[in-house]
Amino acid sequence: MQSSSISPRPRRGRKAALSLLALTTTCATCAAPFLEAQTLLGSHESLLRQNEEAREHDFTYLRTTADVRDYAQQGLLVRLPGNSDYELAEDVSFPYARPEVKTFVERLSDQYHSACGERLVVTSLTRPITRQPANASAISVHPTGMAIDLRRSDSSGCRLWLETVLLDLENKGVIEATREQYPPHYHVAVFPNPYLQYVASGEALPDIQVARSTHETASRARVSRVRSSRVSRSRSSRSARVVARGSRSRSAKAVKAVKRGTSSRSRTVATASHRASSHRASSAKTSRVVRTVSKRRAAPRQRVVVTRSKASSRHSKASTARVR
Repeated sequence: MQSSSISPRPRRGRKAALSLLALTTTCATCAAPFLEAQTLLGSHESLLRQNEEAREHDFTYLRTTADVRDYAQQGLLVRLPGNSDYELAEDVSFPYARPEVKTFVERLSDQYHSACGERLVVTSLTRPITRQPANASAISVHPTGMAIDLRRSDSSGCRLWLETVLLDLENKGVIEATREQYPPHYHVAVFPNPYLQYVASGEALPDIQVARSTHETASRARVSRVRSSRVSRSRSSRSARVVARGSRSRSAKAVKAVKRGTSSRSRTVATASHRASSHRASSAKTSRVVRTVSKRRAAPRQRVVVTRSKASSRHSKASTARVR
């Protein structure tokens, strides 16, 4: 693999770690190449092995975004566009990696999709030093383009399948894998030359049956979730209809009650007005009768008075006549 003309300018922590790595290289070559891996918990020794592979392949630790773009233009990094077997998460800033990493992802995702029935999700690829997250290790190999992060599936069967395959490849000395917790993902460092030799050998992956049965179980679970959602929707629609009917009946009863009250009030008002008008009519008749009676009674008195006056006048005339 070609070396870059860009100066790596690693941080102090990286220099110290690589110095320690140089001291342990001699002892590591005397012993077995790799101890058989039992878990994916990760360790400092695993990080040292990843850095040793980066040094053997003469990889440069890219520092800035411009370095990543320059390597991509030179063809030292290739783009991973995604396909029917794998996809890139939305927050992947640099969809580039070493060509061997792309081969690893395409092969692994094809087998993963066939076994689990879902696509593999890539959450991170090449990351320059200036764009590393706060929880990243000082000697992370993501700036070299040889590492990849894979999202952990919600299916326990798919997780078991992937972890079994990663452990098998790690035991063969072609990758280093770690199960990370924050956020939940698998960190995988691909060793280019050993991995290409493994691919050329045509060695098959271990036969794992649990993932397919789990996939069937997951499909059944999805069907049951769909059915339960449909049942809950029908129940909610029924309850909504019952509530609507109840509200309608209550509103109709209320309207009827209001109408009844209004009609009774109107009848009461009409009766009261009728009574008042009849009372006024009776009082008017009474007043007319009283006036008529009073007129009738007053008339003879006047006539009597007149008669008396006439009589008195006659009497007076007679008296005056007599006096005369």
